[in-house]
Amino acid sequence: LEQALPPTGVHSEVNSLYRQPLAKFLSRYAADTVDFFLARLAQPAFFFRFLDMIRMPKEGENIRKELAKSANKIVAAAFTWPRIGAGVHPAADAQAMDGLSGIGGGSDLAAYNGLKLV
Repeated sequence: LEQALPPTGVHSEVNSLYRQPLAKFLSRYAADTVDFFLARLAQPAFFFRFLDMIRMPKEGENIRKELAKSANKIVAAAFTWPRIGAGVHPAADAQAMDGLSGIGGGSDLAAYNGLKLV
């Protein structure tokens, strides 16, 4: 829905009307939300959306609490080689790794984003 909004202005993707209700919904299912976004750690669009959600003071509180309890999940998602599910979506893998050097058969982006979360 956000991609249909004009690129600039009051209701752009940056200032989406959907962001707060989405964060509120995801906060109800914090454990599933953390699992969903950690599985997509190397995909910038998902990672930055996740950061937006956890930075919201009220709506992101439950997600932050769940994330704080999930250190092992963060480490597994960020630093396990080869990645679980690698090669399942070759186009998405190629897009996520565009311009990145590979280490141990995966992209550096997941490791970098994992460190940001920690």
